[in-house]
Amino acid sequence: MTGVPVLGVSASKGGSVIAQWQPGGAYLNDTIRRMHAAFDFCAAHGIVLRHRFLLWCQGESDGDHHTAPDVYAEQFCRMYETLRRENIEHCFLIGIGEYNGPAADISYDAI
Repeated sequence: MTGVPVLGVSASKGGSVIAQWQPGGAYLNDTIRRMHAAFDFCAAHGIVLRHRFLLWCQGESDGDHHTAPDVYAEQFCRMYETLRRENIEHCFLIGIGEYNGPAADISYDAI
């Protein structure tokens, strides 16, 4: 054990596509609001945050909707740059699973 506390801020939305996480949109605005509330709470209680990271696991719905990989990458980068301006230092990506439904034309590989 490292003895370093970890604070997590949940900001998920099942069934969402990356286009819904763009700057100015409700999901990203809510995420930023939640982050700032957590940062403010920590500051008010003397809790020092050493780092501010994003843990990202999203994309199944984009696979279902055949979002082109370059479109996904562009929109992800746009979202992430917005979060970087809000003091997020780094993003850790969690790869999504493999499609396990009946449609043979759906693949999550590109996402």
